[in-house]
Amino acid sequence: MAECEVHENPEQLKYTTQHLWLEQQAGDVWKLGITEFAQDQLGDLVYVTLPSLGEVYSEGAIVAVLESVKSATEITLPFTGTVTMINQELADRPELINQEPYEGGWLFSVSPKQQTDMQQFLSAADYDALLDA
Repeated sequence: MAECEVHENPEQLKYTTQHLWLEQQAGDVWKLGITEFAQDQLGDLVYVTLPSLGEVYSEGAIVAVLESVKSATEITLPFTGTVTMINQELADRPELINQEPYEGGWLFSVSPKQQTDMQQFLSAADYDALLDA
């Protein structure tokens, strides 16, 4: 049986069961990225396709694709919203997602179309429990 690695999941963030993290920015804008667990599972990232700036995406829509030496993974949006910022640095340095998943490796920011009920997302403790299950 493989040993479970310990991952540090920042307390101030919210998480999804699809291994995304969300951080509230000024106003009702949310910065998104993948968790340390997710980047570890993907392996070394070699290419990132990010959403279009200013584009409106529906909940569940594929907004990004992360390509690693192992596979390609689609990132879906957890709520309907407009992309307000993208991490341009990832075009030349996708490895930032592996090196700094909660800092320099963030993916994009979204302004939800409607007020988002953050209760639908997991706390760090709840996300840790999901990983331990």
